[in-house]
Amino acid sequence: MDYRSYMNQVMELPFINDEKAADSAIKTVLGVLASKIDEDWARELTNILPPELDFATLRGQQQAPVQLSIDDFFSAVAEQMHLDWQQARDLVGRVFHCVKESEEGADILGEIETKLPPDWAAIVDQA
Repeated sequence: MDYRSYMNQVMELPFINDEKAADSAIKTVLGVLASKIDEDWARELTNILPPELDFATLRGQQQAPVQLSIDDFFSAVAEQMHLDWQQARDLVGRVFHCVKESEEGADILGEIETKLPPDWAAIVDQA
């Protein structure tokens, strides 16, 4: 899936008003995820994403994964995007769905899910 498809799907959310907000939202969700998992998995994930979502963009200079519960993940996305918790949850679900639309993306998210705490499984499965 190309980046424009990600943008279009995220812009369907009622609280994402324009392309700039959609771009920021996608990068926030996947950036927080890339910061949560180890570097090898973050590289696997970014290798199958559109070029706009490369490892350097999403993970930057972070050296070690940050431990977050799924609620902390939603809260981090909500805080960075100035959303409420439910909007953050909806956004995460939409972005994860975009990733899972490709067979490679579904496989990688499935593998990443096994490395995350159990409370993450429902969100990844529902996407």
